[in-house]
Order: sequence, then structure tokens, then C-alpha cells
Amino acid sequence: MTVPEPTAYIVQKLMINAGRPEPKKQRDLDSVDYLLRNLEKYGYTLNRVREIFDTLTPKLKAQVRNAAESLSVDFSVLLS
Repeated sequence: MTVPEPTAYIVQKLMINAGRPEPKKQRDLDSVDYLLRNLEKYGYTLNRVREIFDTLTPKLKAQVRNAAESLSVDFSVLLS
């Protein structure tokens, strides 16, 4: 089994969130919220999230920003 890098998982889940059915959408956001609050426990930083985010197209960046607005952890400064 291949397990994604937690920071890549965060960006990917935010990127696809709008197209997910409601139960899965909320579950994904809960997972992202948890990971964002605990990244350092797993040896990652928000800077790595920013590095991945910076590789996205403008359209995908907008999708990530929109999904991120509903999170309890504010990491919008990284997505500007």
C-alpha cells in the first residue's frame, strides 16, 4: 500500500473537495483539519504544504483556497 505524504494529502483533499458528496466532503475536511493541527508531530511543516500548493495551476489554487475557508485551522497566509 502506498501512503501519501501528509502535506500532499492535505492539498489533494482540498483540491477535490468541491466535487465530493457531502458525507465524504466533511470527512475529508475533518482529516485535513486534523493533519494541519498535527503536522509537526509527523515531521512536516506548513512550508511543505506551500511548496506543493505553489506547483498548482491558478484554477486548482482557487479550488484549494475555497475549500480551506471552511477549516478551523487558519493557514490562508500560506495560500496567498
